[in-house]
Amino acid sequence: KQWYQRRVRGSAPTTPTAAAAAGIGDDKKLKLVVEELVKSENDYVLSLDYIVRQYTAHLMKHKLWSVHQKLLGNIEEIYRFHRELFLPDLLQCGGDPLKVAAVFMKHRSKYDLHVQYCRNKPRSEAVYSEHEQELEQV
Repeated sequence: KQWYQRRVRGSAPTTPTAAAAAGIGDDKKLKLVVEELVKSENDYVLSLDYIVRQYTAHLMKHKLWSVHQKLLGNIEEIYRFHRELFLPDLLQCGGDPLKVAAVFMKHRSKYDLHVQYCRNKPRSEAVYSEHEQELEQV
């Protein structure tokens, strides 16, 4: 626990505003970092929500459902993980950096979802190229 506190406080990045403000203590910097992390995660969930809802609806509307899985890969699974598990757990931390670290550790087995998504990228690009004219209309 002490090692973690020294490590995080000693190397924690900070927002430009916090970095510019002279005399802000390490605890305040750490609090800003945690707040930014939670805000970024919330924004990420909103972006995933848009992608999943909008693209899925358009692909179905234009009868391109057959390319859906190949094009979007496991993005719906990533979205569900972040919306249903990761973000709610972060929100329950109350800004406590040690609890935030515990959330990351708790869900470490799910990070492979992002690796799977990246591995699908070449396949997704090939599908997009193959159906580019149809997808441009979407």
